[in-house]
Amino acid sequence: MPTTANTNYNKYDAGKIQATTDFQKVAPAATLMQLLIYPAADGVVKLDSSEKEIYLPADTWTPISVSCSSFSIKVDEAADVHWQGWYI
Repeated sequence: MPTTANTNYNKYDAGKIQATTDFQKVAPAATLMQLLIYPAADGVVKLDSSEKEIYLPADTWTPISVSCSSFSIKVDEAADVHWQGWYI
C-alpha cells in the first residue's frame, strides 16, 4: 500500500467581527491554510499585506484556499462577519 503525507488540518481558529466600511485586520492564532468567510453584507478581504481584494458576497460562505497569517475585511455597510480557518 502506498504511503501518503498526512494532510489533515487538525487545528482551527474562528471568530466574528463587527465589520465596517473601513478595513479591519484579523490575526488568527496561526498561519491559516484554508479560510471560510461569511459576511452579512457585501464586502472584500485582503490577505496578509496584499493590496489585491477578493470579493465577498453577502450571506454566502466564501472559501479561500491560500495560506495567510492575517487578513483585513471591509463591507459595504456595517455588518457581522463570521470566519473560520484551518491550519496544521
